[in-house]
Amino acid sequence: MDFAIVKFFNLLGHGTILDDLSVVISYNGGYFPILLFLCLVVLFRDKLNGKKIFLAAMLAVALHFAVSDWFFKEIVPHFFEMRERPYIAHPQEIFPLGKLNTSASFPSNHMSVAVAILGVLVVYYRRYWKWAVGFVILMAFSRMHNGMHYPMDVFGGIVLGLIYSQLAVWLVEKYLLKVQSLFSKE
Repeated sequence: MDFAIVKFFNLLGHGTILDDLSVVISYNGGYFPILLFLCLVVLFRDKLNGKKIFLAAMLAVALHFAVSDWFFKEIVPHFFEMRERPYIAHPQEIFPLGKLNTSASFPSNHMSVAVAILGVLVVYYRRYWKWAVGFVILMAFSRMHNGMHYPMDVFGGIVLGLIYSQLAVWLVEKYLLKVQSLFSKE
């Protein structure tokens, strides 16, 4: 079922402008700097909560790199055989687009880091949740259309990103106030 879904999305609009849009959406040099730029805008524009939100977003990114990028992609494959990306596992049926990553398919790092950052921003700016969900849907589609991930990889990245964002917000909310109160007593 996982393969049938990724094959459907990979062939959907194959050879059309959808291919180019899909590559642009998931280009690391495009979406990640834009999300970081949003965090910087919040840092400098939101005088009340900007520092806290920026810190939570950066903590969520750090959690992503520690768990999704390092643990799942570098450590786990030494102990367990990891699932190959769809374009590697099925070269005759899946047409790869964009940068050809060869690391383990699970989880989707694109989804994980995007959801981690957007999750933090949506906690504080709830009115933008539809934009965040729309971007997540576009990214999920592009990762499968590009032949880089199965639906479970995308879902796993979303779940991990939500965990990172919520954990980062919780840690910042719980401990930042305590740290600030220590310095304000002096």
